Amino acid sequence: MIRSPLGNALIIMALCAAPVMAQEETLAVASRAGALKVFLDCQTRCDEDYIRREVGFVNYMLERQEADVYILITSQRTGAGGRRYNINMIGQGPFAGRADTVYAVTLADDTDDQQRTKMIAAINLGLVPYVLGTPQVKYLSVIYNAPALSADAPDPWNNWVFDIRGNMYSNGSSTNRSAWMQASVSARRVTEDWKFRTRASRSLSLSEYDLLDADGDIDTTYVSRVTNVRSNFLLVKSVGEQFAIGARGQANASSFNNTDLSLAFRPAIEYNLYPYRESSQRDFRFNYSAGVEYRQYADSTIFDKLQELLFDHQLNIEIQFVQPWGRLELEFNFNQYFHDLSKYRWSLQPGIDLKVAKGLSVRFDGSFTQVRDQLHLPKGALTAEELLLRNTDQATTFRFYFSAGLSYNFGSRFNNVVNDRF
Repeated sequence: MIRSPLGNALIIMALCAAPVMAQEETLAVASRAGALKVFLDCQTRCDEDYIRREVGFVNYMLERQEADVYILITSQRTGAGGRRYNINMIGQGPFAGRADTVYAVTLADDTDDQQRTKMIAAINLGLVPYVLGTPQVKYLSVIYNAPALSADAPDPWNNWVFDIRGNMYSNGSSTNRSAWMQASVSARRVTEDWKFRTRASRSLSLSEYDLLDADGDIDTTYVSRVTNVRSNFLLVKSVGEQFAIGARGQANASSFNNTDLSLAFRPAIEYNLYPYRESSQRDFRFNYSAGVEYRQYADSTIFDKLQELLFDHQLNIEIQFVQPWGRLELEFNFNQYFHDLSKYRWSLQPGIDLKVAKGLSVRFDGSFTQVRDQLHLPKGALTAEELLLRNTDQATTFRFYFSAGLSYNFGSRFNNVVNDRF
């Protein structure tokens, strides 16, 4: 085989560089000899590369079973619009039976860098008790940032938070164009005893499709226009660690659902098998509501109604477990009208991400809905244009989706190195 001078030079450079790279990798691993072994499992938005860079006094394991500490990170939205990151340190091996939790609370206007800096500070703090018996402890130090002597100023907003948003996008080609716009305003006040939230939004979806003739000229242009106006409120009163009572209300209009106006009010009660403070890791709640809804339709419905007053009830069951073995989610919803018990709808939405064995994980997500309550359907058959553009709801008896995935990883037990070049 004949090689060019350039090819020979590249081979020589690679052979020379290999020992240096190997030596650097050996030094990198040796520098953490005897370090605490951790497995990082972030079930929310995390910059894992940044965590590995900044928390550099531990060994990051590829497999959960090989770690001394399993770090499980979940999060919940705070009343101010930020997030509270729950960082659970679960001991394994020599630390079996020990568990600690630290928190990082971010604000709604925190930048990504501010959010991850707060998370790093919390992780460092949570790992200290586990690092005390490792060689790395001699390189750690504690810094105390003393708070200001003056007391915190009272909250002038009294826990009220407001949010105004506007979004739009557009795309297209030579034969089709689409645009979507939405504006919303919301307000909320959240305390330990009370929770109030209200939101109003309006959206417009426009689409145009050109049908070409045999010569490539535009023969027909189909236009789809869908408008939605939504507003709702939620009021909840805490009753102990596992009960809550409240009410929901809404005022909506939707061209897709043939509705000019819909007004609803539903009192509700909820019970959680577990205390609400544990909801980031385990949740098993039952929510039941019953109420009244007034509807005014744009066109006469299949039941010859232009308006009607409806009484209904709803049951919602939510199950969620986030544990070292993976994540399990299951949601069941049932809605039924009192005037005709044959008009109902139920849905089941399971989701599981399971660590089956060392390196092997499986994931399933799905949803199935049985539909028997389409009281809003307009009278008369849909046109071919309406069927194709789907700008109005269509009769159906069920809806579903399903997805499955499998992953298997193996190789080096350590994955400390972060290299994001290219």
